[in-house]
Formats: sequence, C-alpha cells, structure tokens
Amino acid sequence: MTDEIPGHAAAPRRSLRSRIALGPLLPGLILLTLGLVFLLDNLDLVESWAVLRFWPVIPLVAGLKMLLDARDRGSAVSGTLLAAVGALLLLDALYLIDVNLWDFWPLALVALGARVLMNVLSDPEDAAAVSDSEESASAFLGAIERRNRSADFRGGSASAFMGGVNLDLREADIAGDRAVIQVFAMMGGLEIRVPEEWTVEVGVTSIMGGVEDKTRGAAATPKRLVLKGTVIMGGIEIRN
Repeated sequence: MTDEIPGHAAAPRRSLRSRIALGPLLPGLILLTLGLVFLLDNLDLVESWAVLRFWPVIPLVAGLKMLLDARDRGSAVSGTLLAAVGALLLLDALYLIDVNLWDFWPLALVALGARVLMNVLSDPEDAAAVSDSEESASAFLGAIERRNRSADFRGGSASAFMGGVNLDLREADIAGDRAVIQVFAMMGGLEIRVPEEWTVEVGVTSIMGGVEDKTRGAAATPKRLVLKGTVIMGGIEIRN
C-alpha cells in the first residue's frame, strides 16, 4: 500500500532513461575525468597517458547511445558509423590492431551519402510528424528535421556533433507549466522553433559557441520551454 495525501494526485514517475540524456552530460563528465586524471598524475599516483589513451570510449558510447535513440534510419546509420570508429580506435589503443585516425575521413562521405539515400527512401510524412510527448534527436555528420505535434509535450533531448538538428514545436502544446529539453552541440547547430505563446528560458553553458533567442516573447504565459545543456564550438537558435 502507498500513502497519499488526500486531495493530491500522485505525481507521475519518469523513467531513468527519460531523465538522463547522455549528450548534455558528456562535457561535464569529460572535464571531470580530465581533472581527476591530471590531479592523480601530478600526485604521481597514475600516468595520465595510461588512462587518456582510452579516449575512443567516448565516440563509442556516444555512437551506441545515438543508435539506441535513433528514430529514423539516417540516425541509425550515423550512430553505427560513430560507434564503429570508436571501436576501431579503442582496439588500436589496446594495441590489438594498427589504425590511423586520418584513415577514417572517407566516412564523412559515407555518412553524407547514407543520409541522402535515407531521405530519398523514407516516407516524408513519417519523418516529419512525431506525436510523442518526449522528443529525442541526434545528428552526426548530417542533418535531422523533426516536427512534434504532441498536445502534452514534456521535453526530451537534442544533440548535434558536426551536424544539425531542426526541431519544429510550433504545433505542439505543453499540458503542464513547462517542458525541459537537454541540448548538446559540438561543432554543430540546433534550431528550435516554438509557438509564439511560449516563453523560452535558456540555461545553456557556451564554450566558444553561442545561443541566440530570436523569439518574440510572450507577455504572460504559463507555458515555458527550458533549455539546459552545453554548446562547444557550435550554436543554438530559438525562433518562432
């Protein structure tokens, strides 16, 4: 049995996956790890290179997360390519194979070609219309366009790594008082379009990047869209 306060409805529980977005966590985790490694190195407890040579774990995990969150074939291809590059570089760091990072530049053409093919073969209506309450969009070496028409939009995540995400929320509505989107852009960009009656609150950390709010700004409205995350050498633009 559960104890409930009379007159108050039980608050819905959100799953761990919906509360945690990998993209916005990556910059903080990377900086935290680097700081700890260099500190231990200065204390002669570990050798920094012995730990930092495993950096390919980052693109490997990011690619797998992109693959798991993929909602179209283009995102699945991008996630697979990123994870594959990370896996090969990790095997190289473990001295199991011998590879060169610059050998992988043709993958940019592969990802671009795959994106073009997926756009041609996919159904435009299915790609444009998304009715889920939470949105998840990731772009790697390509561009993604998403449109959300949910009447109970709650937020989600959007990340771009050397790519772009265009998220159209102009036909969505927030049933509660606010929705939160976790954002991450590194050498890429995010464009988010919102209804004119929404108020946008930006809580994004920018490192050699920028966030530009071009919305007209509603006078007094209970509908708030909150952006949280990090931008590194990239940009985020919000407009009506």
